[in-house]
Amino acid sequence: MKKWIGLACTALILIAASGCSGGGAQGGNEAGGNTGHSGNHQAAAQETTTEPTYTVDGAISEENGVYYVTVDTDWKLTEDNYGGSPVEGQGHVHFYLNGSLVGPITSLDPFEIKNPKDGANIIKLELANHDHSTFGVTKELTFEKK
Repeated sequence: MKKWIGLACTALILIAASGCSGGGAQGGNEAGGNTGHSGNHQAAAQETTTEPTYTVDGAISEENGVYYVTVDTDWKLTEDNYGGSPVEGQGHVHFYLNGSLVGPITSLDPFEIKNPKDGANIIKLELANHDHSTFGVTKELTFEKK
């Protein structure tokens, strides 16, 4: 009788370690465990959720001595909800001129660059949520004021 109890215990331990207890146990992903399945449990455990990624770029133009930056982005630029709670996929661009925050850009229309200095100027464009929080998507541009 002791022999049968020992064999039954060993069988239960092996079943539990393999993750095939018949009740859908989710434990068989540990090192050395052989689930006998196609490996879907392990693949699912290795999948990572990625946050949506957005891009920003821009172009500088000059017309009659006035300089403009035109933003190109897949981030929806809008004044709606400006200063409010973040809305996924939309917000504005923080516009910096030579290290100083000048203002928001809330549309894809050309944005006038007011008071650039003579010579080299550095523009930084940064995607921002409605509440002004940022998430590291930036673009730096330079231009020469003649």
